Amino acid sequence: MTVSHVRTDRLVLRPLDLADAPRIARFAADPGVARMTSSFPLQQTVVGAEGWVLIRQALEPHRVGGEFAIDLPGEGLIGTIGAHASIGAVEIGYWIGRPWWGHGFATEALRAVTDVAKGLRHGPVVADHFADNPASGRALEKAGFVYTGEVAPRFSLARGESAPSRLMRLAA
Repeated sequence: MTVSHVRTDRLVLRPLDLADAPRIARFAADPGVARMTSSFPLQQTVVGAEGWVLIRQALEPHRVGGEFAIDLPGEGLIGTIGAHASIGAVEIGYWIGRPWWGHGFATEALRAVTDVAKGLRHGPVVADHFADNPASGRALEKAGFVYTGEVAPRFSLARGESAPSRLMRLAA
């Protein structure tokens, strides 16, 4: 099951496009954003962001789920979110650009994508966040996730090493 567009009260979730690369690079160049992701380098460039988009586009036909640009009408891309089947579960990952932190956009996008993820019927819906990013945990909690009590290392390209990540699952 692949979904191409999801609308919420304030957002449009749509497929990533190569034209998104400059905005992705702008937000991902912020160390505060990059360090909270696993896949952004510490100094993101437009060319690097183009590669990031192209990899996701190339993988998309082979994955169950979807990868979405989070668009705020009138502003454009403010982040991305994805829900993909992994081994026995559906994993959700996201990031939001710093100018839009604290406005509930992550929670709104998470709620929309959890509906998509549940529809995949591929096992429990899971997510995680770096332990030093409690705001991400709060957004996940507001979207219906609960902590499993597990902490596992997750590699972060921007950090150049693994860091503790708190595991969560969507409550039944």
